[in-house]
Amino acid sequence: MSLLPAAPKMPRAEPMKHPALTQSVRLAVVVACLCGCSLTAPRPDQLKVRDLDWLSGTWRGETDAGVVEQEWSLPELGLMHGEHRTLQQGRVVLRAELRILGGLNGIALYGAPDGDTDRIYGLVAAGRRRLTFASARRDFPSEGTFERSGDRLTVTFRGRDELAGPRELRYELHLVADPVSAQRSGA
Repeated sequence: MSLLPAAPKMPRAEPMKHPALTQSVRLAVVVACLCGCSLTAPRPDQLKVRDLDWLSGTWRGETDAGVVEQEWSLPELGLMHGEHRTLQQGRVVLRAELRILGGLNGIALYGAPDGDTDRIYGLVAAGRRRLTFASARRDFPSEGTFERSGDRLTVTFRGRDELAGPRELRYELHLVADPVSAQRSGA
């Protein structure tokens, strides 16, 4: 026999049912399945370079450092070519040759700033229109993220500068020319 009073009986919680919401969720799942869309982000090891056509195009934005431009080709044969330029007063002050390449170890970003040797960054995270590359061998940048939302591309570089400590550069670029749309329209 217990000396403690009996706990009051609590009513069982019933799941909330909202017919319109439930129907909307079901419809979204059906549409996603019919379109072949995924409701989850792809894993980096499942991604192929051909899936990155959303990055293709000419991108441009104004920053404190000047005008920043990036151009990315359409994916072809497991490769995308790119170029990054920073312009001040109409002159190129920084240029980097870029490549995204698929291989046995997954997708990697190769960057050669101002003709220097390639810096290699492996794909460590991916979302629907988001890629993050990283390299443990680099101080700055040790990580780079490309994220597209509509006609805007946010490029963020992070790392540790020897003198200044943690550092981040962020570029907000807008789409100037879209080869995917041009290809679809037959232009």
